[in-house]
Amino acid sequence: MITALLLSLGALAAAPAAQDPVPTKLLRFPDVHGERVVFCYAGDLWTAPSTGGTAARLTAHPGLELFPRFSPDGRWVAYASSESGAAEVYVRPYPEAGGRWQVSDGGGRFPTWSDDGRELYYHDTSRLWAVGIDPTSGRPSSRPQVLFETSEILGELCRIVRTGGH
Repeated sequence: MITALLLSLGALAAAPAAQDPVPTKLLRFPDVHGERVVFCYAGDLWTAPSTGGTAARLTAHPGLELFPRFSPDGRWVAYASSESGAAEVYVRPYPEAGGRWQVSDGGGRFPTWSDDGRELYYHDTSRLWAVGIDPTSGRPSSRPQVLFETSEILGELCRIVRTGGH
């Protein structure tokens, strides 16, 4: 019985792949806001209905766009891009096309919004940064400030909560 099963599995493995569907490329780093999802595909940002449907491209810049995050009100998307040669954090309007604003200075990845959308956190290789964001324009309202230094940041595995203390 075991021999027959192994022979059947071997025959399946040797069968032609003509019935295999077209391979799907990796969709990465999804973030959901309401009925929309933003994600990375082939180095660009895309959005689609969270229930499924046709995706629309948000970015088409040189380099890679990664780690997109909707603002709490859904009006902005923060993400990291290597279009300048180094990873930097940008904010762009959503769903409108248009401008984008670099908010990091000297590198940044893994953007995370504060609960009220007035601050954006990100990290470089050894520091966690915070930058104020104007919720009406999406532009930086302050210069980036180091919150703390560390030899290891957990990126999107950690949740940032501002308590008023240091």
